[in-house]
Parts: sequence; C-alpha cells; structure tokens
Amino acid sequence: MITTVLIAIAAAWPAPLSQALAPSTEERRASFELEVVSDDFRAVGAVRTGETPSLTIVDANVPDTEARDRLMQDNGDDIEGRIWCDGFASQVPDTVTTLHEDELEARYRYKPSEASAEDEMERKFFAHSMSTLTVRRDTMDAPWRVSDLIMTLNEPFKPNLAARVTAMDLAFSCVLSPHFNGRSYRSEMTMDIEVAALFQTMSMNQRVLITNLRPIEADE
Repeated sequence: MITTVLIAIAAAWPAPLSQALAPSTEERRASFELEVVSDDFRAVGAVRTGETPSLTIVDANVPDTEARDRLMQDNGDDIEGRIWCDGFASQVPDTVTTLHEDELEARYRYKPSEASAEDEMERKFFAHSMSTLTVRRDTMDAPWRVSDLIMTLNEPFKPNLAARVTAMDLAFSCVLSPHFNGRSYRSEMTMDIEVAALFQTMSMNQRVLITNLRPIEADE
C-alpha cells in the first residue's frame, strides 16, 4: 500500500516522473520466466505470483535445489514487487535534479532513499550511490513510463569487516507489458561489482531477465 509519506513525496516530483511512477491499480497475478546468469551460474525458473509465490526450475547448470535457493535468495521475499518498474518509486526522494526534459523523454538524477533499502548491504549501497532514471512516452498523447534506471556507486563502502566494495553498477531496462494495461516491467537487470578482500580484488557480474510475462487467469 502506498503510504501518505510516499504520496506527499510524489507530489513534489516533476509531472512526467510522477505519472511514470504512479501506483498501478492492476491486481491480477502474473506468471513469467526468470533467468539469472552469472560467471559460474545459470538458471531459469517459472514463476507464479500471488499470496504464495511459486518458482519451479526449468533449466540450470547446477542441481535444481541449489538453483532454486539462489533464485529465491535474490528474488523470493518480494518476487512480485521486483517485476514492475513503478516499484522504483520508493527509492526516489522528494528532491530530484532534472538532467533533460522534452516532450517525449525526461531524465532525472537523485540519491536513492536509504529508507527504501531491503537490507543493510543495500542501504550502504544507496548511501554511497546516485541514480539516473529515464522516463519516455511514444507520442504526446501516450502516458509517461519508466524506460531505464542506472545506479552507480560513487565511493567505496564496507559491507563487512573483511571486504570493501570498490565499484558497483546496477542497470535496469523496462518494457511495456501488453497484458497489464501498459505497465512497465523490468525486462533486464545487469549488475557489475568489484570487491577487495584479503589482499585480492574480485569482479562479479550478474544478468537477470524476465520473459513471457502474462496474467494468470482466474481458472488457472
């Protein structure tokens, strides 16, 4: 549920941003395929959202139990909330910087709200990063929608005593869904991270894809 605080914050945003991040009234459940690829791991899961989300492994390069645990670890707590691009609203503070705005595209920069972080690692990332969010519309009569979001680490931080994150970039691409009243979903996310620990520097990359998104009918 959108809180009174979030509504007050949204009122301060420029009109294109406010419309693109407006909460949806869509209540239908969704099914989709979730693919996660990293340096040594690949898995595809069939997801069904609802009060009790389900995830069934379709393909993986590790045993199904391990694959399911890794997909759920990153996406399971709020797997439905991680689909939609209007869900970025909770990260956006009341003050944003307009980098560009014309009749069909607008771009905004802001420091993501630490209060929206889901865990301590994410809070520290938000505290040391900046976000650039782009909204677009195809025609003058079309509604604004989120097109992409890029989050970039500005300064290193320590997730724990033994490690130091020296670089981290998250990039989200959003696509209009033809099945959910034109709502934008997160079709692709890439993460590049560099960590220094125990006198070594490690680089990690991950790509997350959402495909075959469709509503679940009442009789399914």
